[in-house]
Formats: sequence, structure tokens, C-alpha cells
Amino acid sequence: TTESQTHRTLASGMSVAVGFKNSTSGEIATAVNAIKSARQSAAFIGIDKSGNTAIYRTTGNDCGHLILRGGDHAPNYYEEDVEAAAALMEKMSLPPSIIIDCSHANSRKDAKRQKRVLRAVIDQVVWGKSEIKGFMIESNLVPGCQAIPADPKDLVYGLSVTDNCIGWEETEEALRKAAAVLRNGKQE
Repeated sequence: TTESQTHRTLASGMSVAVGFKNSTSGEIATAVNAIKSARQSAAFIGIDKSGNTAIYRTTGNDCGHLILRGGDHAPNYYEEDVEAAAALMEKMSLPPSIIIDCSHANSRKDAKRQKRVLRAVIDQVVWGKSEIKGFMIESNLVPGCQAIPADPKDLVYGLSVTDNCIGWEETEEALRKAAAVLRNGKQE
């Protein structure tokens, strides 16, 4: 949706931080353009509470950030990828603000690889990559994923119906280790 002007306009009127993911091909310029667009005020037609057509005006959202999710050909959480993304944001007069998605193409859709990505991200932060503001992990109560069955009663509670996830215990362990490294300033 980073290419959708409707979503960019919607983001410009939200009073929360909004992340824009790079495209599935790995291209980041479209997401950076979306961040820049969402910073601007905008106007759009909508329906008010009484059901009447109205023009809504936004003030812009200066809390947009880039989410690096990897792409079709390679992950993009490596140091040189973060540096290139930060440089593009600076070139477009945006403060570099990057979140790393430890899942999707960065983990090659293998939930177990998310911890490897997280270790690399934490290492970059420890070494001074202040443009990295956070990370995302695909996690659920139960590791793995499931197809949606014909009978919803057959669904396993806490097991993803979309992407493959790590489970609660593995998530807790990974986050505790990440926090310890960030507190100590070095990988253990």
C-alpha cells in the first residue's frame, strides 16, 4: 500500500507512528516517498457522522518510518542496507527512522531464522546504528502456522493462520537476550 495515495493521505491524518514497508521486490524508494508524502497536509472527501459528504483536512504525520522487510532477491537488514536506506531518507530531507522486520524476506520466510536477523539488528544498534528504531518479530502463542479448516472449531488456539511464527517461549527468550545485550552494550 505504500504506492497508494489513499493510504498515504490516510497516514497523513493519523496521530500515531506509521510504518511503510519496502516493496516485496525489495525496492525502498517507494516507501520513502510514502513517508515524505504522509508528512504533508492533505485533503480528502469523506462522510461525516451525519452521513453527509465532507472535506477532511489533515496536518501531516511526521512520525513515519521505513520498515525493511527484505525483497524477492535478498534480505535487507544488513549494515550496508541500513546505511543505504538512511542515506536515501537523508537525501529526501527525512530523519532516518528504520524498523527491521525480522520475518518475511529477511528471514526467507523461515520463522526460526528470525532470531538470526534479530542478533544482526541488535549488533548494529550496539555498534551505533541510531537510525534503527526497532524491530518486528512474527510471534504467536504456538509456533508454526495452520490453514483455516472447513470447521472453525478445528482451529488451534494461538497458532497463526497466516505466516509461520515463533512461539511464546522462543519469543520471550529472544527478547530477554536482546534486552540484555542492549543493556550490556555487547553480544554475549
